[in-house]
Amino acid sequence: MCASLIRIERALQDGDLPADTSAAVLTKLIQAIWDGLSVQASLGTPREDLLATARLAGQLICGPITSPITCPAAST
Repeated sequence: MCASLIRIERALQDGDLPADTSAAVLTKLIQAIWDGLSVQASLGTPREDLLATARLAGQLICGPITSPITCPAAST
């Protein structure tokens, strides 16, 4: 079982996601977004465009983001 599916199943058990959420389908959606971002990055899409896409995906899946997404490795 992949780590993403395990994490999503735990979120369901913890009540962090609606009870009727399909962990398998949500995992596939997240993987599809990840794969799409990877392809775009390999084709030279600017970092800010990739981040904008990732933020929108996060908002569509999780709701509004109330704090900025930070990645210490990205600032180097």
